[in-house]
Amino acid sequence: MSYKKIRAVVLIAVFFFFVSFDLFALSGKMRLFDDANLLSSTEQTLIQDELKRISDESNAEFFIVTRKSLSNQNIEQLARSVFREQAGSGASGAVLAISMRERDINFTAFGFVYDRHRKRLDRIREQIGYKMTSQNYYDAFMLFAKLSSSFGFVANFQEYIPIGFMTSAIITFITVIILIFVHKGIKTVDSKTYAVFGSFRLTNAIDKYLRTSTTKTRISKSSGGSSGGGSRSGSSSGKF
Repeated sequence: MSYKKIRAVVLIAVFFFFVSFDLFALSGKMRLFDDANLLSSTEQTLIQDELKRISDESNAEFFIVTRKSLSNQNIEQLARSVFREQAGSGASGAVLAISMRERDINFTAFGFVYDRHRKRLDRIREQIGYKMTSQNYYDAFMLFAKLSSSFGFVANFQEYIPIGFMTSAIITFITVIILIFVHKGIKTVDSKTYAVFGSFRLTNAIDKYLRTSTTKTRISKSSGGSSGGGSRSGSSSGKF
């Protein structure tokens, strides 16, 4: 084989190596395990991309796992085992686990994701369960991504009130306030209307205190520290 042919083969091999490496890097970690085949291939790709996006943005780990049936473990054990295998013991994030035969659904959160959602675990699981009952599997998994990665003031109300309604209400409120200030009437009567200028002079003022008291409260100090990310977790299970 001539030198030119060898060089061409080497260059082609290097090219395919880097192309395959880039494709592997883009695919990244698997976050969707649809063993129950609830999604089409296109939907699986979209859900996988969405889970990757919210994981990167939230600096957490989010996974969805579906099974045709459970074997030798309950739905919460399935969720926790998937998170432990894919994210490790010290990570923060959440898992949505589904078992079709048992109609079981579980939402489990870890670390700071649990801290921010611990009062909403049941509500999040119920909202996703409504979609599962209607067999809107793609919408259910997108809702998991939305609710589990949303934090702050809006997150506490977005599953109760549609975000479009909230936006309209805020815009309406701001508009009303602006109109009130713009069309505010001119004040024609005030405290000086019926007062004769110079008719009142303060000659003496005395402040009397009938009683005084002082309250002292001891400030408590906490001696314990917060636990690690993966040690804080909570779970909500139910049927759909």
